[in-house]
Amino acid sequence: MRNHSAPKAVVGGFVTGLLTGGAIALLLAPASGRITRARLNHRLRETADSARELRERMGSRLRDTAESAGRLEERLRRSRLGRLWTAAA
Repeated sequence: MRNHSAPKAVVGGFVTGLLTGGAIALLLAPASGRITRARLNHRLRETADSARELRERMGSRLRDTAESAGRLEERLRRSRLGRLWTAAA
């Protein structure tokens, strides 16, 4: 059985790391507040864009995998082995 909470844990860890890193950067930043905020804003936008792209790629791969599984299931059902398996059940 698959653990469906694993992606949520990864995203949660990513967000926690992002927030922690941002807080540390603000505390230790040698640049002025305005420059630091601009850099953080830029970095946050880049990260959000990367997360969106990753989500789209993962969704696409998931759809492709589901379609492949459906095709394989149909081939199995049509095959002799599939008919035997269905008859035995």
